[in-house]
Amino acid sequence: MDERAIYRAVGRRLRQRRRFLDLTLEDIARACSVSFQQIQKYESGTSAISVAKLVVLADALQVPASFFVENLNFESRPRTDAEVESFRANAA
Repeated sequence: MDERAIYRAVGRRLRQRRRFLDLTLEDIARACSVSFQQIQKYESGTSAISVAKLVVLADALQVPASFFVENLNFESRPRTDAEVESFRANAA
């Protein structure tokens, strides 16, 4: 999954949760100290959300920050055994 696809997927979850709570763009913008236009950009996936802003958004939407990225398929290709082993070695 490329970066733009991730931005769009996170934006869809943001919009979904905002609408579920029956909140306006302005409501969320005020809670997060950004413009409603910025929230529109987040929701459309045209603007990346920083980790700090994602945490603020999650708090305003009453969900854990992981809500926005859970079960997203970030990998567009399978990893080779060597890549997996290298990752494991670096993580240890």
